[in-house]
Amino acid sequence: MDSRMVFNIRGSRFETLKSTLSKAPGKLLKQLDTGSEYYDPGKQEYFFDRDPDIFNSVLNMCNTGLLHIPKHICTRLFRSEMMFWGVSTTKISTCCWGTYFKEDEEAEVIEHLQETNKQVNEMSQSLKKDSARYKFWITIEDPESSLIAKMWFTFYMAVVVVSSITLCLWTMDAFRADHYLSIYQPDTFAEFRNSSEKWMRLMLTDPILSVLIIDALCMLIFTFEFVVHVLISPRKRLLLKRPINIVTILVIVVMWIGFVLEFTKEKMAASSSTRHFFFACKALTMGRLLLFLRLGNQFRALRVLIKSIRASLFELLLMILTFAIAALIFGNMMFFVQLEEMDGKDNLFIWVWWAIITMTTVGYGDYFPTTLLGYVVGVTCAICGVVILAMPIAVISSNFSAYYTLSKDKGRMAKIRRREMKSLKESQDDTKLLIKSDSS
Repeated sequence: MDSRMVFNIRGSRFETLKSTLSKAPGKLLKQLDTGSEYYDPGKQEYFFDRDPDIFNSVLNMCNTGLLHIPKHICTRLFRSEMMFWGVSTTKISTCCWGTYFKEDEEAEVIEHLQETNKQVNEMSQSLKKDSARYKFWITIEDPESSLIAKMWFTFYMAVVVVSSITLCLWTMDAFRADHYLSIYQPDTFAEFRNSSEKWMRLMLTDPILSVLIIDALCMLIFTFEFVVHVLISPRKRLLLKRPINIVTILVIVVMWIGFVLEFTKEKMAASSSTRHFFFACKALTMGRLLLFLRLGNQFRALRVLIKSIRASLFELLLMILTFAIAALIFGNMMFFVQLEEMDGKDNLFIWVWWAIITMTTVGYGDYFPTTLLGYVVGVTCAICGVVILAMPIAVISSNFSAYYTLSKDKGRMAKIRRREMKSLKESQDDTKLLIKSDSS
């Protein structure tokens, strides 16, 4: 006759048949007997100080052959319990795979969110917390560290905004004045007087003095901040490896080159290479807008958005590849469908351009089908474009939701810890005052 076995799992009582335990994959349950260290002869039961809900899942697996994860159980705890009971996680039923791997995804998200904090902590370890260098470093690096840090970060972001506005004002007629060389040496700039409006505006005029002064002040602030940041950094090489700091270096260098070349209009008028180099530098100064990414250290949503995009790079690359293949297919189809309807000036690349514009639902209307088959291909192209673009958006949205939720929870936990540390410090101060008053 099949005997019964009684288990006391942290106060919860379980009864099962010995034949049921013989199906357990691990050795622990199979080899249980009255001589086991877990057996209580007084109560005639086996006692385990383990999680009862997970043990119930182990018993169910012995009966059904399928291992299910309780929804309310943390996956990390479940793994630990499975190691104790000697059950392989490969026994997990397919319906619980999502629950099991969700913890891995969340752990990866938390690791990504803590990258910046880890770097700050690593670089701060070599500094004494009471030193002035450490206080300067934390003020620049962590905007949440103090009121002064918040004020400095707000000021820096305001400078970025002003610098970006100045970049736009540089192209407006109202903020430009006639260049003195274009007045006193008209022959030097004669070729530009019959050029396009943009060439005339940029070559025959200069930004007004106030715009130049504001732009120079912004560049000085960017340069001063970055130099100080590097000088007080305890680990300069690690600091310079950060993508945002590499961008900052390039932006500062390009901005200064463009600013200096602004005063060499006569050389630009004489040399087309110098002229094109100047405008290339001015175009690259738009990189100052990337300095807004420093907001990622202060605003959780922006930091989460950047991390979500990084986590979705594979899906984005897959979307680009699929989109490119579809554009080539529809462009090729439209080229041959419209063989007799166009003036012959079109080519395959033009129709690939048309396919990209159609799939993105922009529709400039510079090229369009005029035949019945062309209409069919156009409709199919538009529908496929919407589907191809919509699918990865769901993945990015899912990643953003996961990152944002965990980041929000992390922020709440940080506030709780700060509040507890503050109350603990206040209680210690009260205790010290009480001891001092008693001794006096």
